[in-house]
Amino acid sequence: MMRTVALGLVFGAGLSLSAPAPKEVPKKMSTILGQWQLVRTDGEDASFMRRYSCVEIFAPEGTHITEHRVGNEVSVERSKYVVEINGKKDHIDFPTENPKEIMKGIFKIEGNTLFICFQVKKGGARPKEFKFIEDETRLFEYKRIMPQK
Repeated sequence: MMRTVALGLVFGAGLSLSAPAPKEVPKKMSTILGQWQLVRTDGEDASFMRRYSCVEIFAPEGTHITEHRVGNEVSVERSKYVVEINGKKDHIDFPTENPKEIMKGIFKIEGNTLFICFQVKKGGARPKEFKFIEDETRLFEYKRIMPQK
């Protein structure tokens, strides 16, 4: 009896080792990659937006670079981002030093236009829709900067 059980275990192990491995599901590459020029944001007054420009760069390894220009002053910020592609409301998160204070957002791309809506309060709930809500969410609209040929 002991011999039969041992033989069965060896045979079962052989079958599981020789079975083909499941195919890895390819991850969908986000189309957010590249450079984007801010064209509109809700919640800022028009006079500020005439003096302000912003370029966002989303690199494949999760690096996010933001170049702000207000008049002649330029500042550059580097941070990280994480996206989750799920179809209708893709997620974008901007981690902070405190893991409880992740800036959670949603994004969508329509042609060469990117919309990002995120929660103003770090660590707050992810927005459910692309809508500006005073003191809760911010909505940004960007145009893709096409690479020079």
